[in-house]
Amino acid sequence: MISDEDFYNSFCTYDKKTPQYIRYILLSIHNYLETNHEITRDPQLVNIEHIMPKTINKKSWPDIDTETHEKYLNRLGNLVLLDDALNKKISNKPFAYKKNLYKKSLIKPNQDLQKYDEWTPKQIEERQKELAEIALKIWH
Repeated sequence: MISDEDFYNSFCTYDKKTPQYIRYILLSIHNYLETNHEITRDPQLVNIEHIMPKTINKKSWPDIDTETHEKYLNRLGNLVLLDDALNKKISNKPFAYKKNLYKKSLIKPNQDLQKYDEWTPKQIEERQKELAEIALKIWH
């Protein structure tokens, strides 16, 4: 067992590439926040989406340099679960475009992205802290 503080601090910097862990964590958070709508666990139907995309288009993401991209790409705060149809529309588009599609998602943590006007490392860290607080409640 680790302390709540150690769990929270570790969760705030969690950045694994393992899809099974990411999917499990994000599904658990959704299920905690939204008890009336269960989402499928099928990875063909619900994909892991990178808000700041894997491939940076400097026109859409002008302020993201290579070092920042590498540091924040796989942070849990930068990841969402998204149904396959919406994910295909989003691709490497700018955050403003993605934000409009996230609000159509039935996955609860995605709807919370509406409060952000931009997507930078600051927002990724803020969102990851919010997810850490929820995770503490789930796995306490």
